[in-house]
Amino acid sequence: MLDDILKVKDLAAPNATLLRDYLKYYQVDIHTSSKLCEVTPSGVRIEHAGDESVIAADTVILAVGYISGAPLAEQLKDCANVHVIGDAEHVANLMAVVSAAYNLALAF
Repeated sequence: MLDDILKVKDLAAPNATLLRDYLKYYQVDIHTSSKLCEVTPSGVRIEHAGDESVIAADTVILAVGYISGAPLAEQLKDCANVHVIGDAEHVANLMAVVSAAYNLALAF
């Protein structure tokens, strides 16, 4: 429902560029500032600027953002060697998760 795709803090520019290039190359229709109202067998119904419209589609991709969470880690908190890293801890980029994994491995 945002006005642009890939509005993610710390998103690596090469990743964003590559994804935008792929979407353009494959001629993917992108509908920003729109609310998905319904997915049907033949497409979707969206709301944009107060107006509803139906779009025929055989595939629908939702870009809904990121929310960190580690519910399993909470259940296992009394077990030894349970560590939450990466997007489960906080949303970041690939470099951050590799660094966290590396630092955790060094600690043992």
